[in-house]
Amino acid sequence: MRTVLHTETRALTDMIDRLTIRFPRHSRATVAEAVSQAHQRYDDSHFREYVPVLVEREARLKLERTAAQAAPTHEPSSAPLQAGVG
Repeated sequence: MRTVLHTETRALTDMIDRLTIRFPRHSRATVAEAVSQAHQRYDDSHFREYVPVLVEREARLKLERTAAQAAPTHEPSSAPLQAGVG
C-alpha cells in the first residue's frame, strides 16, 4: 500500500522544478516522467522521509545519462581558421 505524505508530494513538485532548470534540454514532462518512474520504485518504502532524496538522485542520474546520449558530438576541425581572407 502506498502512503504519500503531503510533504513528500511538495518535495516531488519542487524537485521537478529544480531538475527542469538543471536540465533545460529536457522538457518538463520528461523530467516529471523521470521523477515519477523513480518514485514508483519506492512505493513500499516504510521510511518515507528518505524517499525524495533517493528519487531525486535516481532521476538526476537518468536525466544526465539521456542528456549525454543526446548531446551532439563535434570533432574539432583540423583546418586552421583564416581571418581576413579576401
